[in-house]
Amino acid sequence: MARAVAEAQVKRGDRELERGRYDAAVEEFQQALANDATLAPAWRGLGVAHLMRHDEESARKAYEKYLQLSPAAADARDIRRAIAELNARAKMGNGLEK
Repeated sequence: MARAVAEAQVKRGDRELERGRYDAAVEEFQQALANDATLAPAWRGLGVAHLMRHDEESARKAYEKYLQLSPAAADARDIRRAIAELNARAKMGNGLEK
């Protein structure tokens, strides 16, 4: 039952992403994960929503969890590339602050 509820919340989160309502999407994905923390699409959606909100650290963490749960996903290569870009930007940002 919790899994079905979580899957419905992921669908709502995806719709919120499509509408550009990123805060609402984050809420939906977080609620989905509260119901089933192993639901990989919720982690992916959460990563996208965080990225759209310019919260790159949270996006990176969500993407990493997504890959832990679904390492052979069809978009795994793209997600790994996104993580690498986020890591590079974080390093550049840290260098500028010194």
